[in-house]
Amino acid sequence: MHDFVTLKPQQRLQRRMAQCPPHLRRNYLLGDARRRRAEERKLSCPQVAAALPKVKCVFADDEAGWMYKQTADMDSDELQLATEAWRLADAEDRADTEEAARLCQPDDPDQSEIHAHMKAKLHS
Repeated sequence: MHDFVTLKPQQRLQRRMAQCPPHLRRNYLLGDARRRRAEERKLSCPQVAAALPKVKCVFADDEAGWMYKQTADMDSDELQLATEAWRLADAEDRADTEEAARLCQPDDPDQSEIHAHMKAKLHS
């Protein structure tokens, strides 16, 4: 297509090619200019690599600890770790609930009652 559009009359005659219609020539040249501008806007590979954040992948251990066992399958040490983790999480949850209740406006529904109801449903 490039040759069909850009060849001079003498070169076209040697190749036995017809003249390119003006509307095809115009559309091809506009598209070519558009493609060149898009190429100029592209950044080089080193620039793109420098702009990307340095990603460090950390894979989880495949080791199945107490978090992946049911309570009945845990030994005493694992059960103690699980109980302590549950207490810590429960304390954090209570602190978050108290903070939310302290910040609650009088016009808002009672968030602590809703939270207590949700917690009761989860434990049942």
